[in-house]
Amino acid sequence: MSRYLAALLLAVLGALPAAAGAVSERSAGEKTPASGPQRSRLTAYLVLKPEDSRNSMLVERLHLPSSLAALTWTEFKLEDSGNVELAAGGGYRLISHQPVSEESLGELGVYGYALRVTWGSGSNQAPRKTLTLNFESEGADGRGVVLQPAQRALLEGIRRSGRQKGSACVLELAYLGDGRFRARVGLR
Repeated sequence: MSRYLAALLLAVLGALPAAAGAVSERSAGEKTPASGPQRSRLTAYLVLKPEDSRNSMLVERLHLPSSLAALTWTEFKLEDSGNVELAAGGGYRLISHQPVSEESLGELGVYGYALRVTWGSGSNQAPRKTLTLNFESEGADGRGVVLQPAQRALLEGIRRSGRQKGSACVLELAYLGDGRFRARVGLR
């Protein structure tokens, strides 16, 4: 019986550090860092046609992921032509999304979604430089494609940074109304 108790005690004590690690990993995913985009709860803004905003699969599988990708540290290279080559290195998991706001801009609208997100490792690294940008939604291009606000903030931040290569991330994105946005972009 004492061998059984000793083995049980060792098993329980051996499991405690693993359980403690699992709790702290879970807690780390729910923490809100002082800086950086890796909040577990945030609002994402999309500029969409009203019918596209009602297509939950399109929002969930295309528009939100492309916007969330701009909130992760992304390696970039600015080409002489002005094009930006991007290589995302971070990751995230979208846990839930809920529509929270909507404003009509005529043919398009600005839709806010409350998100719960967990972020991959290395995503709370501090930026070495930050830029604040103000911009207006440009609407659809000739092919009907709309560059989403987070994507636009990332690209404009890279182009305005004066750097040819590095990594960048949208740290904050706020909707100011009437199709206007303010973003803070971090660079390393």
